[in-house]
Amino acid sequence: MKLKKLTAAVIAAMTAITPFSSNLPVFTPVKVSAEDTAAAELPDWIPTDFDSAVNFRNSYGATHIDNGLICVVYPKRNTSRGEAGTGYSMNITPDAGEILKHDIFSSEYSATCFYVFVYQPKKQGDIELQIIDNHAESARERKTAEPTLLDTYSFSVDDDLSITETDIYSWLPDCSQEFSDYVIDNGEVSAHDNYVVFCTVTIEQLGDRWEPDSSNKYENFKYLLTSDCTMEVRDMYCDGSIDKIYVCQAVKDGYEKLSWVRTSSARPDPQEPTQYTLTADCVSLDDAKTVLLSGDARVTLTDHDTGEPVVCPQLSESEYGCWLFRECDLGDGNVENPAITNVRSNPCIISYKDLSEEREYSFHLEDVNRVLSNYTSLPEETSITRYDNNSYDLEFRLKKTVSGDVNGDGKFSIADLVVFKRWLLGAADAELADWKAANLCSDGVLDTFDLCRMRQLLAENYPELKNAPVIRDDYGKVTDEQRITLTDALSKMYPGFDLSDFTFEYSPDHPLSNHFAGPCFYVYYKGILAHGYGDLSLIDNVYAAFDYKGNPTIELLIDPKKYKDIDLDPENMLPEEEAYNRDYYPDYDISKIIFFAIDDSSSRLGQYLPRLAYMLKDKNQTHERIIDAVTGKEIELISYFVP
Repeated sequence: MKLKKLTAAVIAAMTAITPFSSNLPVFTPVKVSAEDTAAAELPDWIPTDFDSAVNFRNSYGATHIDNGLICVVYPKRNTSRGEAGTGYSMNITPDAGEILKHDIFSSEYSATCFYVFVYQPKKQGDIELQIIDNHAESARERKTAEPTLLDTYSFSVDDDLSITETDIYSWLPDCSQEFSDYVIDNGEVSAHDNYVVFCTVTIEQLGDRWEPDSSNKYENFKYLLTSDCTMEVRDMYCDGSIDKIYVCQAVKDGYEKLSWVRTSSARPDPQEPTQYTLTADCVSLDDAKTVLLSGDARVTLTDHDTGEPVVCPQLSESEYGCWLFRECDLGDGNVENPAITNVRSNPCIISYKDLSEEREYSFHLEDVNRVLSNYTSLPEETSITRYDNNSYDLEFRLKKTVSGDVNGDGKFSIADLVVFKRWLLGAADAELADWKAANLCSDGVLDTFDLCRMRQLLAENYPELKNAPVIRDDYGKVTDEQRITLTDALSKMYPGFDLSDFTFEYSPDHPLSNHFAGPCFYVYYKGILAHGYGDLSLIDNVYAAFDYKGNPTIELLIDPKKYKDIDLDPENMLPEEEAYNRDYYPDYDISKIIFFAIDDSSSRLGQYLPRLAYMLKDKNQTHERIIDAVTGKEIELISYFVP
């Protein structure tokens, strides 16, 4: 007879479920601005009667967000049938919007009525919607009793007035549909952040009763709350199951086992035990911010250089992340078939149901760059921590890659362009540390199109080019690559300087041209050609040139930092036309220079006396004359050193 009664109860429950699941509220998107929502018709998903309020509760629980609105449907039990309850209201803290609806719906067939509140936020910020019971049973109670706070729901509103629920019910089920979906996805026992969740089903006809196990010590955890997800049905269908979720919260780090026990007076299958236990074997970590159950593996992706977690894009369940491979050496020469799991977030907790305490497992990541195109994994730096409850912490160190960084030095520069160009030309010593970084056209082929794209990216994004030096080339011999190379070399030699104060002047007749395979340049700083004499060098001209490997060589014998000690434009400096007699020096051109001469009277060798001077360049490129820019006297006659 009991079995027949159960069958009837199940049929009744299914009958109760059918109309609610098949007549869910229809969402009709309504574009409503913050100013005119109150005047507009509310969207169709807002309950308008008792049945739609029941539908709402079974589909969404207490709250739902859409169309820039928050709807709260809150039940009041044990009212007189057919009569609306009284005394519930909603407080908003802080009040930054407008209550658009406050209705009460009841039914002659139910002892439950539903309060429906619709609230529209109109300002950015955090808000709390508090359900208050203002009702007292007697006049005496009404004089003394304070209103009772029943529940609080928290939300965050951004600048665009988009609303996000921020309380525990943003993920914890509080209705039958959410309960069913949650159990399918997570099982009867699960962990979320620092919470442990037990999902229980009670059938009253079987005498079911759920209670916490008497062995629970609550040393590292505390009981937090119960979420009743039982379907809202009319009394005539009261034989359905009672679905409740019990939640415990970690309070300090450590290991603990928590159990919830169901006892029954009878079960349909005589072989089925009348006692059933749900157990969570937990470890609490990170100052009680994280809980791992037995068989869980927490995957963390960390930047190799900064040690910080890598920011991952949000992926849906239908999108592929990077692949986590789990393998185990069976000890007989065989390796189990690897378990392959998607990692879609960081950190990501994966629940393995088959992790054996007797086996040792290895883990590795693949296809990282499918999700994080600018990272690659470092297998040798994988960290695996196994906890006593047979859960794992897996930290994978990722190396940030730079698009175009073909030489693997962690940055994209002209050096990559040089290496890639030589590699395309087949140079034996040209190696690509990461060929994918050169595949800038994303076609899987490395060719001159990628080289052209690399040149373009350097010209667009190379930061030093924003204050690039002036490169004078009257002969059209200086390539774009050489311009960038000179800029790169100069920025490394003089970091912090405004590179636009430098000028490179290409000279095909430079006396040092025979030493180098590429063009040679005179180097000017603020329009003044730097020179050095005496013991500084046998080669007097300051120059820039390219060696046989295409690398720039810059010799600035006078550090630009020393220019600050010299007045570049003294008031008593002679004009160029007065500094020398053009009739006496008809075959010379003139330019300003900074001249450092050895002061022979100094007691310390190598002590230089800075002097501003004019340089007279022989048009035949054989020698120079140095004229003091203040006195006009000739200081020195310099012959070019020609190898």
